[in-house]
Amino acid sequence: MSGAARCPEGSRIVRFGDVVKCVNRTSRNPTADGIDRVVGLDHIDPGSLSLRRWDRLEDLSDGTSFTRTFRSGHVLFGKRRAYQRKVAVPDFNGICSGDILVFEVSGDEMLQEYLPYVVQSEGFFEHALDTSAGSLSPRTKWHELAKYEFALPPKNEQRRISTLIKQIDDASKAMDCVLEMADRLVAAILEDAVKLPSITWKPLGELLEIPPSNGITIEPTSNPTGYWSMTIGSIGEWGFVEDGIKSIRKPPHTGRSSVTPGDLFVTRSNTLDRVGLPARYPGLDLENLYYSDLLIRIRPIERIVSSEFLEHYLRSGRARTFIRSIAAGTSASMKKINGANLKKLPVPLLGCQLLDEVMSKLEAVDRVRMGCLYQREHLDLVRTRVLGSLLQGGELVH
Repeated sequence: MSGAARCPEGSRIVRFGDVVKCVNRTSRNPTADGIDRVVGLDHIDPGSLSLRRWDRLEDLSDGTSFTRTFRSGHVLFGKRRAYQRKVAVPDFNGICSGDILVFEVSGDEMLQEYLPYVVQSEGFFEHALDTSAGSLSPRTKWHELAKYEFALPPKNEQRRISTLIKQIDDASKAMDCVLEMADRLVAAILEDAVKLPSITWKPLGELLEIPPSNGITIEPTSNPTGYWSMTIGSIGEWGFVEDGIKSIRKPPHTGRSSVTPGDLFVTRSNTLDRVGLPARYPGLDLENLYYSDLLIRIRPIERIVSSEFLEHYLRSGRARTFIRSIAAGTSASMKKINGANLKKLPVPLLGCQLLDEVMSKLEAVDRVRMGCLYQREHLDLVRTRVLGSLLQGGELVH
């Protein structure tokens, strides 16, 4: 049996392939079959069952080479690079990549609504990783996943577990909606401010103490060395992420990549929707902190434009549009920007009174956003614990 799962009273140990089947229906002419949505592995967000993105078949000038079909309610599992934890439940019919396996229950022992949580469980992912082969792009196979064993509770317990996790997911989605509205409000505040005819615009390069600079090539280690680096994981969708700071083997030969409180960074290389995202380092109780070469440091002349305002502006629609326009790279998924082009970004210079008003509004929105993020993280933790205890033979706390 995979792992050391206990089997609570009323449950029984089953093989995944005995209660689930891998659906291999195909379509050579999806348009004729009434299919108009195409899902690739990059459309599935890690850790989220919601499928929010896809391509319209009519928008793909060369059509698609994908042939595997799925229906609403099926479970989609990314078999390539399983460590990315890509699992989704679509609410529409479509066609998907061959790197996505399509699951549905077989027989009458398991509820379809319970299946996604089994696939999201730690035990299932560990089994998928243990059975993956290939160095650059490891993949697992259905016949290996079918061997995974776990404790399957009775249907009434499956229904109760599914309801509980769905309630957690619904609460998380509500927090996501508030965060989305906060983003829209920030965008509106900034857009209203920069529309004023009195606003002066300057290229970013004229507002910096020093030119934008890349960081160092880092060698991460799990052992504490006393030397640290901000990594690309330090830049989150809404700002600085402390977990993105990693221990490194040795310091650089020069101190040019050392980090000081208030430094502003943007991602130099990432997906198109995340390249150029900003975050300010708030200052932690850390010495010997540097930043990686996947980040660009920006040090504005504070008396002209504050790093706090610049961080907000770099997330605005105007700035994001500019950054996407300078992002380059042959890869369809990964793009890069450089300091030379970033210096051309037009930046609005607000007068002192207007800046104070704008920053006051932005800080109020930030307080709401931080509260939502805290609740979101708590819900994620609860969900992880529920999955960990219930789907590895634990008991549900009433």
